[in-house]
Amino acid sequence: MAKWKRVAARFVYGAAIGIGVFVTLFGGQPAAQAGTPDRPDVVVDGELLRFDTQPLVYQNRTLVPMRMIFESLGADVSWEAATSTAVARLGNVTLRLPIGSPKVMKNGTSLQLDVPAQLVNGRTMVPVRFIAEAFGSQVDWDPKGKVTIKSTAAPVVRIISGDATVTDQQLQQVRAEVYGAKYVEQLEALLPGQSFRDPVWLYLTNSPSGFLQQIEHFEGGSGAERVANVADGLAYGSHVLIPLHKAEPEEPDDLNMVIAHELVHVLLNQNTQAGHHVPDWLHESLAWKHSLDVVYNGQPDVLRHAFDGNVRDYILNVVKKGQYIPLISTPGGTLDALQDGYNVELQDYLAYEYALERFGAEKLATYVQRELAGQIGAFRAVLGLSLTEFDREFKAYLQGESQRRAQGAEVTFRVRADYGGKLFLQGSGEGEGPVYQLQVQPGQHTVRIYEDGRIEGVPATRYGNSEEDRDTAFLMLSLDRERTEFGVQSDGGGFFFQQSFGEYFLGRPWVEPADGTDPVHRESNQLLGVEVLAVKAL
Repeated sequence: MAKWKRVAARFVYGAAIGIGVFVTLFGGQPAAQAGTPDRPDVVVDGELLRFDTQPLVYQNRTLVPMRMIFESLGADVSWEAATSTAVARLGNVTLRLPIGSPKVMKNGTSLQLDVPAQLVNGRTMVPVRFIAEAFGSQVDWDPKGKVTIKSTAAPVVRIISGDATVTDQQLQQVRAEVYGAKYVEQLEALLPGQSFRDPVWLYLTNSPSGFLQQIEHFEGGSGAERVANVADGLAYGSHVLIPLHKAEPEEPDDLNMVIAHELVHVLLNQNTQAGHHVPDWLHESLAWKHSLDVVYNGQPDVLRHAFDGNVRDYILNVVKKGQYIPLISTPGGTLDALQDGYNVELQDYLAYEYALERFGAEKLATYVQRELAGQIGAFRAVLGLSLTEFDREFKAYLQGESQRRAQGAEVTFRVRADYGGKLFLQGSGEGEGPVYQLQVQPGQHTVRIYEDGRIEGVPATRYGNSEEDRDTAFLMLSLDRERTEFGVQSDGGGFFFQQSFGEYFLGRPWVEPADGTDPVHRESNQLLGVEVLAVKAL
């Protein structure tokens, strides 16, 4: 028992949420040096492509680096090393381009190239007109040194390798997530009446230097290092910068949250009336709302409830310390707060959730539409009070919530037929408290455990006493035989339930490796044949 208690205490993560810092900025794309007839610029749907190997003219044909031109058109590109063949797919078109060969296959039909694909400075160069037109795009040539491409089949979000260290696997994983999970469709459903007006250029980088170079391109001055250090994602107009090197491999949902978050900023940027600035707290609250909706779509409600519980715990601790910051209207104010160690964007998210409950989804959507349209005083006109009055009301609400404390927890869980072992339960509280062994059969059960040590709802016998944690209840699993969980052989583990300002939520479960090494924990509601379905305060 004592070992389980020590392990679980280390994994109570309400005090420090493992989530990144996302920033939206409003710079444009700086003007680039004009191309020349021998080294032409290439512009795709208004985006000047920045190649690491400059396009060139060879035998009266413009050759461009294959990977970026495919990515800019939304094509999926792969490389067959055995045959030195590049393969690109977009919609119902598949191209196969063998390096050095004048022949290319389009959907199985052999076509002749005027100039074959070839290697230049380690980059595969392909004739841009043929490639673009093969995917149905329109290509125009300005003899002064510019190729303009207007695509017809490209997706809204173009996912581009922003430095040479981005791997094909990383690129494909991001593409599969953004397109497969329908980020754009979910976002446009969140903001009725709003849609992307222009392509979104999502640049992936995989090194600190690559990320910094991308920021410097858009910042156009000092301050890039400061931004690069604090940001896990950035939006500039219709451009998104994602630093893959900052993502934790064992936490893929964190990266997905960053991407979904930044796409909201782009949608708002594209739909905001010229000359108007949407308050930054609204930018960030909608961005957090969408990113969480995407990541937790299809997952058990208890996991989303756990994340929201951690956000609430973080903000209420800030409020209790008297460090509440009024809702911020400018990106600079948000960046300053982030630099000072306060993730004020989480406060923005709670403010939106409070407004959603206070005013309803329809009214809130109307306010967002009018705010984007530049209506002066849109908040009062639609919601009946000023933003300043709402801010005071929200702060008072948080102060009230920070004084609450629950009397116990109600946990609904399911024991699978294949679970082989014992279940133990202990509630939160002060000092020594009883530990119960639950006498339950496979199936669904609901247990209530109070801070005074009582339990209700399931048959149980008192197993003994153990030191309690003031804010944590435990459901502990002891296996009759080892089994594999979270990638390790385990002989036990458990769930814990965090009490925070009158609410309870699920913490990350842990498993005890059978070899005695450090425990392993993951975000999950299933462990070793037991599944937690719901957690709430009493």
